[in-house]
Amino acid sequence: MPNLSLTALALDEGFQKTSTDANGSSTYGNKVSMYHRYTAGGNIKFLKKDFPLDLFATAYFQFGKTSATKRLNASLLALKANYAFMPQFILTAGADRYSGGGSSNSSKSKTFNWLYGAPHSFNGYMDYWTASLPTQGLLDVYGQVGGSIIKKWGYEVGYHLFKTVKDIEYDGASQGKSLGSEVDIKLSYKMNDCVSVEGGWGSYFLNNNSRFLKLKSSSAACRTPGWAYISLTIKPDMFKIKL
Repeated sequence: MPNLSLTALALDEGFQKTSTDANGSSTYGNKVSMYHRYTAGGNIKFLKKDFPLDLFATAYFQFGKTSATKRLNASLLALKANYAFMPQFILTAGADRYSGGGSSNSSKSKTFNWLYGAPHSFNGYMDYWTASLPTQGLLDVYGQVGGSIIKKWGYEVGYHLFKTVKDIEYDGASQGKSLGSEVDIKLSYKMNDCVSVEGGWGSYFLNNNSRFLKLKSSSAACRTPGWAYISLTIKPDMFKIKL
């Protein structure tokens, strides 16, 4: 169909098994022995010219082993929709779901493993859960408003609500699934075809559960995580050659 695009991926990653010597250093045997992590899935996108709505869905599954001794059975499912009411107001809504288990298991993992820099495209600009997804899984439900304010100016305001897939347990009881929320704001200005400026701010609003998973204590004293940036992009076209 002319308005649908489909991409697919199948990847086999082989990792050499190691052992630990008396000094705690990794050693390799004379014979190469491997364990494998497999990732398979794809994306489907609906985009029609001059139609205000576009849709995006993705599904990826991982299996094999996440270490030499731990079996892997994990998944990522994501849905996203954009609706352009006008160039000044584009509404985005979506959800990303990562599988998880109720607790750590020494022989099996349901935690999805990001590949090669991909995580920055998901879960907010702060990358708060990028380094390590919770073993209980992660659900990110988000909404965003963006567009062009006036000529050469653009904006984007997003809100993310985070939860785990399985309940979080500590202090001898189930503590629910809530992980707090995040707000991201971005403003851009295009000076000309070669030069643009962009600035942004983000903040993550912690709760007891997110403190426990990040800091190993639900009552840990910490400031609200935040970041801000400004960037200048220059793309000279003096060497452009038209054939």
